[in-house]
Amino acid sequence: MDGPKFFLLHKNTWWSGWEFVKGDIIPGDSVSESVIKCVKELTGLNVTKIDNIPFNYSYNYLKGEKNVDASIACFVAKTEGAKANISKDYDFYKWGSFETVMKLLDFEEQKKLLEFIDKKVLSR
Repeated sequence: MDGPKFFLLHKNTWWSGWEFVKGDIIPGDSVSESVIKCVKELTGLNVTKIDNIPFNYSYNYLKGEKNVDASIACFVAKTEGAKANISKDYDFYKWGSFETVMKLLDFEEQKKLLEFIDKKVLSR
């Protein structure tokens, strides 16, 4: 598989589907420190480079009986190695090409993010 690879996790807890790695900013940590810790905790992968990208989105969802609002700031990260050790909230992971990942993503905003990365970030 030539070209950049994108990493997806398959969620298996209160909903089921594919998504990019995501997490909260940890109080007391910088955004970069939170990204590094989140990627390590969810995937076991070590981040070697982080690029903040000008792509953000918001959404809301129902978790149990609670309505949750989420604001997402997006990053591109490079990692060491390809073999992941994923957290218990996920049952599968996959590295894939743009085309493969686009077919797997469930949410429109994540598809827009992938297109943005492909057209604006990787073409620099």
